[in-house]
Amino acid sequence: MANDRSPIAVLIRTLPLRNGNIGGVLQAYALQTVLRELGASVVTDTSTKHRWTARWTLGAFRALITGAPVRASPKIRNEMNARLLAFVESRMATIDTTQSRSARKTSLQAEVAVVGSDQVWRPRYGDTARNMFADLDAVGWQGKRISYAASFGTESALEFSSDQKRKSSILLGEFSAVSVRETSAVRICADEFGVTAVQHADPVFLLSPSHYRHLAEKGTAEGGGIFAYVLDSTDSTRFILDTAASVRGVVAHGVLPLPYAGRKAFEQNPLLFSMPTVEDWLAGIARADLVITDSFHGTALSLVLNRPFWVLDNPLRGTTRISSLLSRFNLSHRSVSHAPSPGEDTRIDWVAVNQTIAAERETSLGFLRRFVGAADEP
Repeated sequence: MANDRSPIAVLIRTLPLRNGNIGGVLQAYALQTVLRELGASVVTDTSTKHRWTARWTLGAFRALITGAPVRASPKIRNEMNARLLAFVESRMATIDTTQSRSARKTSLQAEVAVVGSDQVWRPRYGDTARNMFADLDAVGWQGKRISYAASFGTESALEFSSDQKRKSSILLGEFSAVSVRETSAVRICADEFGVTAVQHADPVFLLSPSHYRHLAEKGTAEGGGIFAYVLDSTDSTRFILDTAASVRGVVAHGVLPLPYAGRKAFEQNPLLFSMPTVEDWLAGIARADLVITDSFHGTALSLVLNRPFWVLDNPLRGTTRISSLLSRFNLSHRSVSHAPSPGEDTRIDWVAVNQTIAAERETSLGFLRRFVGAADEP
């Protein structure tokens, strides 16, 4: 007999998607897509505690005092991220609870609240209490709360103040289950917050390679050669890319925009400073002979799409996330601080990689199904 019950209503909370982070958008898309496939009715809350206008005004004031480059205004930043945000708008259901009462009402109607993935529990990147549902707690919301592959971004909880630790311990104690992304996060949860956590794969691993290849077919990125996805370009990283391309006799190409160089330069040629589409980024990885990146999600999608890769050390953004990821695949040697020669380019055992991904996917889907699966499932 068919079950007439409505799908379970799920609220996902993650880092703001309007920041222009391709990996952040893709992991949010993957988690929402997977939960829908499990039979849930899902909406992603991408609200941010701080208004863009306020942040930009403060940045502009600091730049005036220090002489540092001015960041793009909120209006220009939205234009720079337009192609990336078009993916969100066309393929995801989102709300901003700071904008309307109806959005807040939608969030309170959720039966399950999920926080994740990405660095949602890193104080440097956002309001950790809110990402542990302190706001829902304050209004007496009684649904289930879980995390999925949540990340602290670092190997310790040093970014938390004593008060933040105390509040976090209370908030996490109300979770039905705590899932984290890094091995170190399991220890942090136990030692710093007194809760038991389990480790699961980033959401991007839950979708099939064919899903990403289908999206990549719409991309216009070049094929072959080296696909460079380097978030923090330095003299050292540029030397590594140039050397790697030279010794292989290929071209290194990428899709990231130029650094913002002021309003006048942007208005003269907006595309030079604008984020690419998700499809172009995926096409760049899927069609490359070699990927060189300092990005967690650049590494993750190289694994999913079985593309040879090297990961550049990037202490600025933290190495814990990538080192934990590579260790799960026995590929720690793919992280380098110099340009590897072709002789160093040892083969990757893609059979073993795909077996690990399949096992991680099965375990992760089982965890999610317990809380957000179809209402008629046992």
